Amino acid sequence: MRYDYTNGGIHEADIQKKAELLHEYRKILVDGVDEKNHSMPEAALVAPFDTAHLYRAEEIARRIGVVRHLVLVGIGGSSRGTEAVYHALKKPDTPLLHVLDVIDASHVHGVCDLLSKTELHDFAIVIVSKSGTTTETIANTDLLLSKLFKVFGDDIYGRTVCVSDPSSPLQSYATKYGIETADIPETIGGRYSVFTAAGLVPLALLGFSVRNFVAGGAGVIAQADADHGVFTLAKIFHALMSSLLLPLENVVAGKAVEVQRKILCTNVPVMAASLHVLLAQKGTHTHLIFAQDPRLEGFSLWYQQLLAESLGKKEAKNGEDAPSTMMPFCMTPRELHSTAQMYLSGAPVYTQFISAERSEKDQSISKDGFGSLLEIKGARSYARVGSAIQEGVRAAYVKASMPHTAYDIALLTEKSMGEAMAQKMLEVIYTAHLMNIDAFDQPHVELYKKETRTLLNT
Repeated sequence: MRYDYTNGGIHEADIQKKAELLHEYRKILVDGVDEKNHSMPEAALVAPFDTAHLYRAEEIARRIGVVRHLVLVGIGGSSRGTEAVYHALKKPDTPLLHVLDVIDASHVHGVCDLLSKTELHDFAIVIVSKSGTTTETIANTDLLLSKLFKVFGDDIYGRTVCVSDPSSPLQSYATKYGIETADIPETIGGRYSVFTAAGLVPLALLGFSVRNFVAGGAGVIAQADADHGVFTLAKIFHALMSSLLLPLENVVAGKAVEVQRKILCTNVPVMAASLHVLLAQKGTHTHLIFAQDPRLEGFSLWYQQLLAESLGKKEAKNGEDAPSTMMPFCMTPRELHSTAQMYLSGAPVYTQFISAERSEKDQSISKDGFGSLLEIKGARSYARVGSAIQEGVRAAYVKASMPHTAYDIALLTEKSMGEAMAQKMLEVIYTAHLMNIDAFDQPHVELYKKETRTLLNT
């Protein structure tokens, strides 16, 4: 993983001071993870070390077997973690993932029609709802299973798994119908649940190595815990400069470089959280998540929810008004010819560039035909064009002195995705602590749910 930043006028000494404010809190998290404290609000950091989640997911995947289609019924944190990993890692032989996350009868009917023409052993259904009463999820589940019951009878329940809080109505109903269940711990909310059965069960059914995924997350958290001392800018910059002087593919090769990579993984969430808070205090209103690699668009959407629901609060923990934060938006290279004009014109934007190395065989651009319309000196490589655009955007940000970070994943694997998601969880948890807000509630999401229930009961 390679990480770089332009601080947009924030002084390094101020970043240092903010980082030092996390010192005691990080020690508390160390103790909580070491003790496997499942009752602390930050219990999501314990989840990768709880093998019960992993073993349950593997057990379910072994029983159901290899599938061609997986239907995931869930919304927000119940589906976005799985989607992030799926879109980053899917290959031609990966099962097709169908997500039912909004009220859209035509989409549900389309999935039903597809499965009705598919052998029962070739598909599985996973229903994920933390509360077990999520309106969109329960409505879609009822429509889906009632239609498929007419085709497959009771056998459809044997291809279905419900993942929820162990005491939820959904779990009780699933047990009544002989549907297999898996638990989401009571203290872990949906947007932090990707290392629990909420993420591991569908990922295992999709054929991904959940062991490597969990190992990646656990490794980042363990390493962050091991180095909970005062943030040292000199240490970070030495590691940054050493890695940035190397080709990206070498960042994960060789002992010396591996040590540097671990240093970066340890400190990046601290640095990112400190920079985030300082930029918000300075008046930066927008946090732009720029997935420069299309495979990471799902990851950016997962990260957007993590940021928005965790940091978007009206009140601080002491009851006072919460400090200003930034509104997160997602962007891809498609927006370079639309909204980028506004961002590069000097709008108060903080951008996180997220990209990954590509390993597929490169293609060449011809010197005749349509290729002749491109002026390229040197190697006429398709990958080179993509890299030039990617680096060109970042160079434009540097020239404009726009605050940004560059988060480059050396190679997309289950392990590296686990690392990336654990890092983002740490970053958001640290940011919330610096802002003195609760990173784990979502009172205003509950408002629309309450109003929906009111309308349905009148």
